[in-house]
Amino acid sequence: MKSIVIAILISAVATPAYAEYWCKAVALRDTHYNETPDTLIRRGQVESFTTDNGADLCQHGGYCVKRRDFRLIDCDAHLNPIRTKANAGDARYSDIEDTLVAMGLCNACAANAASWYTYRPSSPTGQLVKAALEGNPVAKQKLQQGWDYIPSYPY
Repeated sequence: MKSIVIAILISAVATPAYAEYWCKAVALRDTHYNETPDTLIRRGQVESFTTDNGADLCQHGGYCVKRRDFRLIDCDAHLNPIRTKANAGDARYSDIEDTLVAMGLCNACAANAASWYTYRPSSPTGQLVKAALEGNPVAKQKLQQGWDYIPSYPY
């Protein structure tokens, strides 16, 4: 019985953290980030958010804005992507990133690899990711080694 509980705990801890979808929202009025009141976000400006804490929408890195000042474009009120409204490239990227994280890549490695595969598929890294997604065990192993095989994506 004790070994069953330990196995369950190990599998729960070993479950990969899936990539977040960045929800787009448009500013309904001139506003600012809570942390930097001197930074102006103009009415109509589109920003991306990954989390919310009820009253605020927050970006990766912790900058937040008042939810009431924005209208979500491609996500529901709980920041779940609405696939029919999401940009096809962004949705594809998010799906690929999730798959790569599930394969065992670190989050940053998966993000870089997904960028290469989505936006520059004919590049050597894009081809390596394609091979791994198609089940090539050597390609998968190379990607799991991380930065040795996945250069930073040139944004």
